Amino acid sequence: MARKMTQGQSVATMRKESGFASVLDVNLKITTYLPSLKHYRYFHFDLHSGSGWNTEADCIGSPLVFLETANKYDKDIAAFFVDNDKDAIKYLSTRPELQRKDAFCFAGDNADFVTAIPYLIRHFNDNPEYAVGSIICDPNGIITIPFAALHETLKVCRRLDVIINWNSVAVKRTRNACPSKHACLPRIECLRKVLQKDYWLIREPAERTLFDPADAWQWSILVGRNMKANDYRKAGFHDINSPMGKSILSKLDNCKEDDIECPLSRVCERLPLPPCIQSNTGNGNGAGEVAMRTMRATGYRSPS
Repeated sequence: MARKMTQGQSVATMRKESGFASVLDVNLKITTYLPSLKHYRYFHFDLHSGSGWNTEADCIGSPLVFLETANKYDKDIAAFFVDNDKDAIKYLSTRPELQRKDAFCFAGDNADFVTAIPYLIRHFNDNPEYAVGSIICDPNGIITIPFAALHETLKVCRRLDVIINWNSVAVKRTRNACPSKHACLPRIECLRKVLQKDYWLIREPAERTLFDPADAWQWSILVGRNMKANDYRKAGFHDINSPMGKSILSKLDNCKEDDIECPLSRVCERLPLPPCIQSNTGNGNGAGEVAMRTMRATGYRSPS
């Protein structure tokens, strides 16, 4: 029986997972059939993997969404799943879908794990500078996205796309509740500099319903790339610079208490490192252990 997971689950979970599947399907299709990329292994890193199964929503979680999507393509992959919940990651590692030589599980702080990404890529004899793939961030809140670690790793691994499940209301409330501590939380409009991705897609948030109050949190999926791709309008994704994208961005980034412009934007333009990640350097999920040495993966030993 699947381990009962109670956080981060609702009817909206199924909509989220279908959004992940849409994005990952496009990524895998491009890297499978584009002549310049088809010979590259696809690396996938899930920073909030959980147990792989959402009990209350009765649907698969992001790790199984990726593996199910990858199975549609004749593509070499290396998939890495990390969570600070040891019970969840232990359950995930025992699922039949994970009994394969190209899928690996780790328990630990995702900020520590992110710093290991270039080394994991090198372990497969690939060059981090040219490696293709994706990094998924799907936290219950926003604070456990390791922005500072991602900033540094993506300087090296520039061809890894970033996929974020973004809780807009939580970010806005946190900024307004304690301005002195959280004023530097990045806004969506800041992510281009924070995560060094030139092209962004933004998903329309679900409308709030009587059946699922989670929709009131204005969850959106953001996709950052350095290669321009088309909108996925059937799945609700729009170029962030399109009229619809700008409208969604304004709704998700601003509220009545906010300034229209981030108060640090003018300072940020003159600094090589965004202030919002300088003030949040320890923003992993806080397991207090280095992910690389806490749990062996299926058929895998640490490169060290």
